[in-house]
Amino acid sequence: MFGKWRKVSSILFFTVESIKTCKPYDGRYYVEWVRGSSKGKTDSIELNNDNLAIFNSNFECKCTVYQSKGDGSFRPKIVKFICYRLLNNETKIFGRLSIDVS
Repeated sequence: MFGKWRKVSSILFFTVESIKTCKPYDGRYYVEWVRGSSKGKTDSIELNNDNLAIFNSNFECKCTVYQSKGDGSFRPKIVKFICYRLLNNETKIFGRLSIDVS
């Protein structure tokens, strides 16, 4: 098993641009993300008239990926995103998304 993977140090850059809901909801929204020990979150935003919360928040984090020496494939590296809704001093999960960035 030793020596089958090549370690590639990299930096992941991404933008949490916006969320769109199917109908207008009251409250404020923000998105948290986690990749390994790195994490962050956007500012909380209310929906506009088009049911959009526009964040345009840029992030970066270290991300070491492992590439197979045999076939060149990569091990999965997952970034988890959770969208929260704030309403009446109560925070609830509005949605979740996981993305493989390898």
